[in-house]
Amino acid sequence: MPFTRSRSPAVHMLGNGFGRSAAPASPAFGARPKQSLPVRSRALLPATFTLSFPVPFSKSKWMVSIDVRQAAENTLLLCSLGYCADKIRATAGELSPDMWISIELSLLIIASIIYYCTTRLAWSKIITPTPAPSDSTVPERPASPRNAESRRGPPVVTASLNKKEERGLLWMTVPKNYRDSSDDGILTGLLGGAFIAAAMLHLAIRSTAEPTASLLPAEWLIEPPRVVSNLRPPLDAAHALLVSRRNLVSLSTFCATILIVHVCASRVTEARHRRKVQVPAGELHHVPRKESRRTYLYMLFTVSVTLWILCVKIALAEFAKVGIWQNLSNAEVVAASVFYQFSLYSAVRLAHHGFTLGELGLVSFGATALFMEMMNLTMARVRRRRDG
Repeated sequence: MPFTRSRSPAVHMLGNGFGRSAAPASPAFGARPKQSLPVRSRALLPATFTLSFPVPFSKSKWMVSIDVRQAAENTLLLCSLGYCADKIRATAGELSPDMWISIELSLLIIASIIYYCTTRLAWSKIITPTPAPSDSTVPERPASPRNAESRRGPPVVTASLNKKEERGLLWMTVPKNYRDSSDDGILTGLLGGAFIAAAMLHLAIRSTAEPTASLLPAEWLIEPPRVVSNLRPPLDAAHALLVSRRNLVSLSTFCATILIVHVCASRVTEARHRRKVQVPAGELHHVPRKESRRTYLYMLFTVSVTLWILCVKIALAEFAKVGIWQNLSNAEVVAASVFYQFSLYSAVRLAHHGFTLGELGLVSFGATALFMEMMNLTMARVRRRRDG
């Protein structure tokens, strides 16, 4: 006898409603079905600005695109620093220290614009395909509602020459060491510290020009600064503040130069390695996997950058008679370079995946400024005790 599976017994309705299936409710009169519409965010400006232009004597076109939000933020930062440089230049005499400070800021702005245009503008080539030649042996269709004219295919966009997703990296670091963000904030790291220092220098220039005008609120009770007696002649508080603010602006442009050297060296070295080896996305071929090897190569690069930038500073001052970084002594150049690069690598290793490149540069500049202040105060106290 064949085996037959029995059916399940029907569920009986109980008086208390247990096991009772809910009957479909009849739609209310005049009710309309609810539709979930996607929420569209409104913006004043488009996310990306694209401009295409034809190439003379060619059938191809070039297209350049840029992130509007990043461009607006960076333009605001560049214009603000340029305004500070112009205000400092207006109060400076010819070949005065403040004039060279303004030149330092202007050179930093030019270098930032060149770096931004080189790395953030995505250039693409648009090639319009030519129509395929028709074969005369193939008989034409007797009648067709379609247009008989030859149609061209859609334009083909080649790969971008400058990819926007490529971010700036320090020497011997990889993208996973940084916080995920649509913008690495490189211009913030380059210009943020210089903008703060330039604003403080402008306030110091105003206070020196108007000794009676106080820039601090009247409620503030601050002890008067000490005057170092071993200087000949000794500086008063206003001029000492002016000298320290000039030193701070030179330190900011100095640190920005080191940061852009790191980023350019990492980018150029990786591009040279990628010509020979196919590297997966998100990895760098020139960065070794061993941490000890990375640290060793970073230390060698730190020493090389320090010696190079010291030679540049000496050559500009002695041979070219250029007053860039004249507010920094040779000892301060060596100490600031070593400590700034040490702060960069320590922060990116300890605060793993916690900073963008711009935030890292800004925080490391603040740490370097505090370190240089502590070093100068310590040296002043030692000299005072030795001479006193």
